[in-house]
Amino acid sequence: MNASEERKSTKKVNQTKLEKKGRISFLKKLKKINRKRLLSQTVATSLILLVGIGAMAQMGLLPYIDKKTSKKYGWFRTELPQNVTNIWNPFANPPPNPTLQLPKEYIYAGDRLLAIEENGGSNQNNRTNHALATNGGTATSSSQFNSNFPPSAANNGDRKGTGYATPDGTWTDGTSGVFPDWLQVEFNGSKTIDEINVITIQNGYTNPIEPTETTTFTSYGITDYQVQYWDGSGWVTIESVTGNDKVWRKFTFTPITTTKIRVYITGAAYGLSNVVELEAWGS
Repeated sequence: MNASEERKSTKKVNQTKLEKKGRISFLKKLKKINRKRLLSQTVATSLILLVGIGAMAQMGLLPYIDKKTSKKYGWFRTELPQNVTNIWNPFANPPPNPTLQLPKEYIYAGDRLLAIEENGGSNQNNRTNHALATNGGTATSSSQFNSNFPPSAANNGDRKGTGYATPDGTWTDGTSGVFPDWLQVEFNGSKTIDEINVITIQNGYTNPIEPTETTTFTSYGITDYQVQYWDGSGWVTIESVTGNDKVWRKFTFTPITTTKIRVYITGAAYGLSNVVELEAWGS
């Protein structure tokens, strides 16, 4: 091999080495870029999940997990103390109190309110809606408008009245303009209760909202009625209401033991008695 050919060969070898070195360097840079990109995506995804969970927690909406079986079967919504605006935000000022106990947890399956746990779920303060059908309550009434407005619609745990004119929506009596009407719920045996809730129909019944004790109606709700319990031989009135315009009325009283309750209706805005939910809460 002459000198010229040797120089060409050496140059080719050096070029091959440079190309190989360049490819290796490029691959290393690409891997580094991909690692950074993956890390950025992971951090971004984690932040999105954290913000999402924080938002759900701030709204008080998280999966409900049974403490004994660890089985998730619905959702719970928490009621924050009035003096606490944010216990989930780590950047809050002052910072969140991790030992703070929430006073109430509202346990739902879908839109159905199953139970309320107080003081962060302490077993000794658990409260149950004994009127609820899934807890053994049986609803009956003086009459019903038709099969789409049965009394069973008023003890299914839905305070909104979702699905108006279906068997799950609301109870409506069948004697327009004629009173009294009544809706009764019999428990699964004797129960001790200290609270009864009466929820009537909203103005926007086709697109109802979750009612509060300040939600009012003008069109279709019940206006005059008595809240009663059975003492074993007759009906005892807990409270009488006249001129009502509240969708949801809560009645609290000294604990009583009874087998059934009822709402005895003597007036309604539209001439028809409409009850979305009748609840009886106790231990």
